[in-house]
Amino acid sequence: MKLYVHDDFGRIVGIVSYNENLDHGNSPYHRGITRLRSGEYVLIDSDGVEYKAYTVSDCRAFQAILEAGCEDLLDDPKFADLKRFWDNLATEL
Repeated sequence: MKLYVHDDFGRIVGIVSYNENLDHGNSPYHRGITRLRSGEYVLIDSDGVEYKAYTVSDCRAFQAILEAGCEDLLDDPKFADLKRFWDNLATEL
């Protein structure tokens, strides 16, 4: 399935294929992430009825990957540049 990508102003800025690579398992809510050729990251949200694709900042894309527990996506060349945010994470002593 193809989805139109919207920016913060509601303008269509791209087309992406639907994916659920940030899914949490059996939840009825689904989330995916991808990247446009322009370099912008896109989050995909779906409840099985409504589908949304929208651009997000690099930092928000990184946060979405961590929140989903999908750190292995950072090894994918499409998302590898997000590893730069690791240095900004606070760690315990």
